[in-house]
Amino acid sequence: MNIVHVTASFRPAIGGVSNHVLNVCKTQIACGHNVAVITAMNEIYSESEVIDNIKVARFPSHRSPLRVKLWHLRNHSLYRNADVIHIHSLYSIESIPAFLLKQSKTVITLHGWGGKYPIPVEQIERVSTGVPKVASGVITVGSFVNKWFRVKSDETIYGATSLTKETQEKEYDICILGRLEEDAGINAYIEALREICHRSTRRLNICVCGDGSLKKKLHDAISNDADVHFTGFVDNPQYYMHRSLCCFTSGYLGILEALTLGCNVYSIYENPVKRDYLCDSPYSDFIIVASSSGELANYFIAEAKPNKPLEDFVKKDFSWARVCKVYDNVYEKIGINIAQ
Repeated sequence: MNIVHVTASFRPAIGGVSNHVLNVCKTQIACGHNVAVITAMNEIYSESEVIDNIKVARFPSHRSPLRVKLWHLRNHSLYRNADVIHIHSLYSIESIPAFLLKQSKTVITLHGWGGKYPIPVEQIERVSTGVPKVASGVITVGSFVNKWFRVKSDETIYGATSLTKETQEKEYDICILGRLEEDAGINAYIEALREICHRSTRRLNICVCGDGSLKKKLHDAISNDADVHFTGFVDNPQYYMHRSLCCFTSGYLGILEALTLGCNVYSIYENPVKRDYLCDSPYSDFIIVASSSGELANYFIAEAKPNKPLEDFVKKDFSWARVCKVYDNVYEKIGINIAQ
């Protein structure tokens, strides 16, 4: 089967969607499928290359809309020869001439939410009305997407990982994972960490796997009471997570990987969307979820435990093979013969 993934971000760019598409492609190739990726290009990436046996074609996203459309037209065979066109966000396809996307063989995965609350009405309308026009099959990453964006999905997934837990010496008390930006909810974590470091009976050792405009604010809030190591964005945050007792993060991928590596996970929600994101996920029983920075600090100081132990979590199947099985189910549901 010929599968084409269309995504706004792909390796070597770092990010959750990029990681998701990469691992899905590698798993599909291992199953005998021919896989290609169409993604955006910037000044440091070549127009075409092969990454882990995946054929990657990049369109000039920073050029004029006309130049972008012409690129897609010149490369129309990528779409015409595909048995499945798998889109990984509506924003990935705005520059593609509509006639190249045949609805009967197009599937879309809706990856989460940008973090802005209240969600702009035009964004909700864009998703709720746009998805049925483009795709016959729909997968959502988190059931909250169905509720808040008014879409009906064929399947819901929550990510995957190929990590395994190994015995590691713990160098850090806390690993902070994610973008250091307001829309990522980092302000609430900064306030929680400020209180935790101030109340702690010993000096904590903290690593920060991420970067952003609020880096200085985080540093200034805790550096007097804790030793802080900023790694910036790294390809292997798992290295630091594995060496940490706890992880502070609110994203599915970070939560999943931290739990897999044996970290205690603390997450904060500050609005109803993020509450549903966290509390309606299969991870909710295995993490500490707080509604405010003060509540999270109290949980941490009191060494609160989640409803179920990590040992129960590791028995669950969050493999990439399982995600691809869900994808296969949707492909078959819209009439595609996955054995071809």
